[in-house]
Amino acid sequence: MIKLRARLAASTALVFASSFFGMAQAQESAAVEEVVVTAQKRAENVQDVPISVTAFSGETLEAAGVQDVRDLRRITPSLYLATSSNTSNTRIMMRGVGTSGNTAVEPSVATFVDGVYVPRIGSLLAGLNDIGSVEVLRGPQGTLFGRNASMGAVLIRTQAPGDVISGEASATVGTYGVRRFAAAGDLPISDTLKTRVSLLGYKGDGFGRNDLTGKRMGRNDGFSARAAVEWNITPEVTWNLRGDYQNLSGDGYNTITVVADTVTPQTLANWQTRLDPDGAGPLVGVLPYTSDTYSRRVRQSTEGDLKDYQTGVASDLTWDMAGGYQLKLISGYRDWKNIQYQVSNGNIPLELQRRTTFADSQNHSQELQLLSPDTLFGGRFNFVAGLFYYEEAYDIGQNIDLTRDFCEVFLRNTATAARLNQCRTNPLEGASFYVFTQDTESVAAYVQGAFKLSEQFSVTGGLRYSEDEKIATFRALTRNPAAAQAAESTDMSLKEDKVTWRVSGAYRPSDDVMIFASYSTGFKSGGFDSAPATGTPSTAFARTFQAETVENWELGVKSQLFDRRLVANATLFRTEIDDLQFRSYDGLQFRTRNNGKARQQGIEFETVARPIPPLTLTLAGTLLDSEYLDFRGAPGLPGLGGDQDLTGQRLPYSPKWQGAASAQYIGDLSNGMSWLVRADLSFTSRANLATAGDNNPDADQSGYAVLGGRIALRGPMQTWELAMIGQNLTNKAFCTGIFNQPNNAAFGLNNAVTGATALRCTLNDPRQAAVEARVRF
Repeated sequence: MIKLRARLAASTALVFASSFFGMAQAQESAAVEEVVVTAQKRAENVQDVPISVTAFSGETLEAAGVQDVRDLRRITPSLYLATSSNTSNTRIMMRGVGTSGNTAVEPSVATFVDGVYVPRIGSLLAGLNDIGSVEVLRGPQGTLFGRNASMGAVLIRTQAPGDVISGEASATVGTYGVRRFAAAGDLPISDTLKTRVSLLGYKGDGFGRNDLTGKRMGRNDGFSARAAVEWNITPEVTWNLRGDYQNLSGDGYNTITVVADTVTPQTLANWQTRLDPDGAGPLVGVLPYTSDTYSRRVRQSTEGDLKDYQTGVASDLTWDMAGGYQLKLISGYRDWKNIQYQVSNGNIPLELQRRTTFADSQNHSQELQLLSPDTLFGGRFNFVAGLFYYEEAYDIGQNIDLTRDFCEVFLRNTATAARLNQCRTNPLEGASFYVFTQDTESVAAYVQGAFKLSEQFSVTGGLRYSEDEKIATFRALTRNPAAAQAAESTDMSLKEDKVTWRVSGAYRPSDDVMIFASYSTGFKSGGFDSAPATGTPSTAFARTFQAETVENWELGVKSQLFDRRLVANATLFRTEIDDLQFRSYDGLQFRTRNNGKARQQGIEFETVARPIPPLTLTLAGTLLDSEYLDFRGAPGLPGLGGDQDLTGQRLPYSPKWQGAASAQYIGDLSNGMSWLVRADLSFTSRANLATAGDNNPDADQSGYAVLGGRIALRGPMQTWELAMIGQNLTNKAFCTGIFNQPNNAAFGLNNAVTGATALRCTLNDPRQAAVEARVRF
């Protein structure tokens, strides 16, 4: 299989190259457009930046059907985003390493919108509208982007105001009740003051159907408004101001099914017995569907209500000083609130409990940057230096209401008489509640400089000092002991500082080829385990974990060939993660703590080709070798309990192969009209998706490919456009996350011999088709 894949890759490269030799000389200029990025805090050609980075324009994102931040995984190998049981539980990962978003654990991939750090990935799900560009930086970016960019960074920039009065509007109607409307307009007030406003509204009926309630699941409504102002206060001083308001509502559910192969006849019988409502014998109707993992029809007591809303402001005040120096003050504020109500989060037909979760993040930051001109020392040296300040107040929590069936069905069939009596004689409403609050203050100072030793050789070096202080409290109240949550009142604090640095060298054998090597470090902030304890209350010591540190080595090449008809880049990387923050056994219970060391290494490549002017081809991929170098104390398989040693095994969410390819052709018609055809293909090989971190072999997801496309007819000067859009055209079904069935032991679903248990699958989105109309003026 490996040889076959290698031959396929070689054949693809040969076809790519031969297309140039066969057509290049007979065509007019078809050079690939230059891409400008800000990966090093200044505007540069991406081919001059010694970092593994991919950039997309807003036009490319639109053509590829990217409508929210999770869609970026379809066009960017190495980047993975997915939402599990609720919207705040969104996972972002790079090169197989990352964190889910519904805990106090910090992310490994830092996200920035208009230069401002956004600490919680769940706050970016309301829709990507009016986006100018997205840059995906792979590998530690700790020097320039600081804490929590230990595996990479995603830089999102919204559209800037235009110089003339203009606007556009679009309406989309699609399958599953999708309706989407977007509008944007530029309104320059004067030569020195420009404004822009954009709106987005959308609605969908959901991709799953619940046969128990007769309703669709995954219903969502969203609204987003953005405003931008660019004011040239003087010829030297410019102020760019961005503001946004977004909300997301609906039932907040994904389609979650039972992994069919993990339910045996014996465990199915156990499950039926535990849910027998009257003791007269097992009833099939009280069980969820167990025969088809990928069916979008479920049978479970799931009603939900999601309220997610936020406001944000980003400010960039720039002073062009004498001598070509530039001083920037980047300020930001974001207030995000997420409240989600769910009935029976165990995904079964009986309503056993009602859960309300909440997340509340209020943060602001200030960053002062000094950028030098490129002319220092005769044009051989430039630098960027900065100071950074950040504060966040973050609250997460949960309230559980028990139901009568929890006592009279679930506990009657699974628990002791004493626990059943506790359930009956104590309040069901507000049975358990917890809240975790955390205040974070972070300061940093950094500098990075680049020096040209000659026309061919250059070196870059950077250093950053960061200091974090966190103060947190955990409060848990239990009104009904049957809820099995320990009452707790714990105060915690943590103060740590880190130095991260980067050094790289670049060699240019010609104007069109750059070879680079780099070493960089990064860290993910330490913090506190925010999950409630069962049985014995936890302690401040047990809840506290330290920073996770990363070292990264890269060797890469960036090239422009055949008169820039082909851009081909590749990077070899080796990343080692130490003091891994992961859920592991501490001798008493499973907690997030520092335990283990991991290595992710491989090669990333990307190519863009224009063999003829109307045709653009792209191909990108990642080959990943993943290994726990040391992971003793990892969670054991559910049926065996305890812990296990996963040293030598692959990390979850680390497929061996990932890739993305696209082909786009734009043809001319009479009267100035044109047409566009585009196809996008993303593919990934087998990966373990066990969110419990136990590498359960039953949580393996086989490889898959997803195909999308767009066909459009455009008017003269693109003043209007009619398009047909399709996503997941082959209707491929797969899991984006796999987790243990809640209450698996009590339901009798664990196998004490093999360690297996019943698993749940969060399904991907099905095939979708839509028609879009757009006008520009």
